[in-house]
Amino acid sequence: MSQSRILAVLFIIVGILLALVSAIADLFQGTIGAVNSTFGWKQLLGLVLGIILIVAGIILLRQGDEEYEDDDEDLEAEVVEEEAERRA
Repeated sequence: MSQSRILAVLFIIVGILLALVSAIADLFQGTIGAVNSTFGWKQLLGLVLGIILIVAGIILLRQGDEEYEDDDEDLEAEVVEEEAERRA
């Protein structure tokens, strides 16, 4: 598994955890959420950041390694051409 895929999966997992904990923090009154509170700004911030991480992870996962494969093929072609020129 390439580094970009690992990073994408990590973004998705952290985003899901952050969004989930932020959304249900009021259920854990006293430990995470405040007692008798409503959906606060910290929960909203955590939820939005979680969603952003999920979307970024999905975008990274869908991009894959296509960009790097093309660069590698171009680089290989250049190396082959340079070797052919040196031999000639």
